[in-house]
Amino acid sequence: VAIFGSYAWNQGDWIENWKKRFDEAGIKLAADPVKAYSYPDDDALEACKKLGETVAKA
Repeated sequence: VAIFGSYAWNQGDWIENWKKRFDEAGIKLAADPVKAYSYPDDDALEACKKLGETVAKA
């Protein structure tokens, strides 16, 4: 399981809320969540690519 997404306000709190819910349910994430402000920049796109590679290997 992996979490990724973008946000435009509140620092992407929804991503951290989902992570907390998964943790509470005993669901292990393949990697730390990836989030980007508004539209993904080059760093966020690279992080998403690495996340995809990690999930594919899991």
